[in-house]
Amino acid sequence: MTELPASTCGRVSIGMGLAALVAFAIAAAQPVHAATPAPAGSAEGVLTQLSDYGFDETVDRLKADIASKGIRFFDAIDQATLGAGANLPIRRSTLMLFGNPPLGVQFLQANPLAGLDWPVRMLVTEEADGQVSLAWTDFAYVQRRYSLTGKDAQLKMASEVAASIAHASTAEEPLYEDTELGRQMTVAEIKSVLVGNSLSWGEPGKKRFQYLAPDGSLRGGNETGRRYALRWHFRDYDNLFCADSGDPATSGCVQLLRSGDNVSFRRKDGMVELTAKITAGNPFGL
Repeated sequence: MTELPASTCGRVSIGMGLAALVAFAIAAAQPVHAATPAPAGSAEGVLTQLSDYGFDETVDRLKADIASKGIRFFDAIDQATLGAGANLPIRRSTLMLFGNPPLGVQFLQANPLAGLDWPVRMLVTEEADGQVSLAWTDFAYVQRRYSLTGKDAQLKMASEVAASIAHASTAEEPLYEDTELGRQMTVAEIKSVLVGNSLSWGEPGKKRFQYLAPDGSLRGGNETGRRYALRWHFRDYDNLFCADSGDPATSGCVQLLRSGDNVSFRRKDGMVELTAKITAGNPFGL
C-alpha cells in the first residue's frame, strides 16, 4: 500500500493520533495532516495551510463553509485597508472571527482568560507572488496556554471543526481506490450502507463483531461474550470514519474501502488492518 498524499487531508499539522483499538485492530499513531511551514515568519502554536484558490475566493469559500456548518460568523476584518488608512501598507490580510458558543464558551468557563483566543480567529494572507495562506491557533496550544483540564473532547472537536473549515480552501482530491479492496466510501455511502448494520471478521471461534448503531454508538464483541462500546462519527471533509473511546491514544479515523459485501479499514499510513463482512441489522445481539 502507498501512503495517502498529504493533500488528501489538507496540509496542516493536527495533533490527532491513530493507535491500537480493540474494536478496529488499528495501531501505530499517525498524524492526521502533514505540516506546512508558514509562508512568511512563524509563531508558536500557529497552524498554517496553503490555499488552492485566490484571495477573494478563499475568503468566500471559508465564509460559505462556516455558514453551511451553522457556525456563528462574527466579522471579517480587512487589515490591509486598516493599514492603508494609517499609511502603513501591507499585503492583503483579512482576519475572520467565528465560533460556536455552546462549544467555545466552555473554554472560558474553565479559564476566563481563554477569551483571548475565542471566538476562533482564522487569518487569510496573500504573498507577493499571489500565494494565499491560512493561519489559526492550534487548540493543543490553547489547551496548554490556559491549562484547560477536563476539556479534551471539546478541544478535539474544536480542532477538527477548524481543520474542516480550513479544508474549504483546498481543491477536492479523488477518493482512494485499491484494485482488490475497492474504492473509499464517502460519508453518504457509509451512512447508507453501514449505519444500522453490522460487521464481522476473523476465523471461526475467534470471530469479532461490530454494530454501528444509529444513535452514534459502536458496539462490539466476540464469540467468547466479551463486549465493549465506543462512539463513532464522520469527518466529512475527507470522508473518514472515526471512533472515540474517550482516550485520544485509542481513538482515531480510518478510510473505509468497500468491495461488494466487504469493507476494509485503511489507516493513514496506508496499512489495511482488517477486512470485514457487512451483515444487515444487528444479528449478533450487540
